[in-house]
Amino acid sequence: MFKPTMKAIAAGVCAASLSGCFQVQNFGPISGATVTVAPLRDQSNILYQGQAWTPGVVRSLVGDEAWSSYDAFIRIVMLGVISVEVANVDPHGLYLVTASGGEDADYDANQQEDTAYTPMGGALHAVMTGEQLINTGVIISPVSEMGWQWVRSSYQYMDDAEVVLDLDYVATEFMNDTNDDGVVDMLDLLLYNRMLNASTYRWDLSQLDDLCMAIAGGESEDNVEFMAERAQTHMGDGHHGPHGNDDNDEDNNHFGSADYLGSFSASSQFSVTGDLSPEDWTDYQRLHAEVDMTVIITLSMDADVDFDLYVFDGEMLELGSSFAGGPGVTESVTVSVGAGEDLVVQPAQFDGSGNYQLSLSITTGR
Repeated sequence: MFKPTMKAIAAGVCAASLSGCFQVQNFGPISGATVTVAPLRDQSNILYQGQAWTPGVVRSLVGDEAWSSYDAFIRIVMLGVISVEVANVDPHGLYLVTASGGEDADYDANQQEDTAYTPMGGALHAVMTGEQLINTGVIISPVSEMGWQWVRSSYQYMDDAEVVLDLDYVATEFMNDTNDDGVVDMLDLLLYNRMLNASTYRWDLSQLDDLCMAIAGGESEDNVEFMAERAQTHMGDGHHGPHGNDDNDEDNNHFGSADYLGSFSASSQFSVTGDLSPEDWTDYQRLHAEVDMTVIITLSMDADVDFDLYVFDGEMLELGSSFAGGPGVTESVTVSVGAGEDLVVQPAQFDGSGNYQLSLSITTGR
């Protein structure tokens, strides 16, 4: 039976040093989580299922005397570990690792074992290549969940190489170089360990905390996706929208780089705020419909500016527009969206500089 070494403990549960040895983390390690491995494109085909280490398992591995001698930090990093063994892995294929249930042993993230563990109501995911599955000590965490949420609604429309490129891209949005290999890519999503390298997440940890709480609380997939998108982008001054945009680095003012608002399967209402000017004259926002739906899009603005509203499908075919008003006049468009389709919304500056609010009311059915 596998017995952890002090090197593995100090490295934070066998990260990189021991192949196929994973840890499940939310705020802290997840004791007793059920971990499954399946091909990304055949998720019902479970290739492996096991349970992350609990205190009882660790004591049985190292002995009661050794366990009692460990300080609080050593104990905490040994929980939530699982040694994954999967036969016939395709090194070039993509796999989805899912961790569900269990209890967070350090929900207040103070690197001390909690007196009472916090039950996990939701699941954590990690997308990885077969080579990473075999050869890398992976942390299944809210950061790897952010990668999964980024591709969850779109991977079926991409080949494996495109999915990897997409994960490489999104890692650069909110991560630093976790493993010091000189590159920020999808591997950095899989090696993030809040106990050892929390600073490699670029933004304020409070944004990550919101995602952790949504996962622990078992919130809906749409809510988890929204919180993941929110955690991907800095939300400080000079940013707007649920994902934010830096006025000096507007990355949503092209159709192909629209902010992703989420994937929706139920009726919902929400708003996105922003600002436009002659220098930064447009924004794009994209959402994905999991079912047939009707969407009412309303654009309101400051009283002294005139902004227009355009709505497109995912292929940039215009579905509707509203630009008949004047300064401060609300524009509105109602469209129907089919299951599996994307909707892209574009507020555009016509006159003046100021703020806007984009409100979306989603009703399932057409």
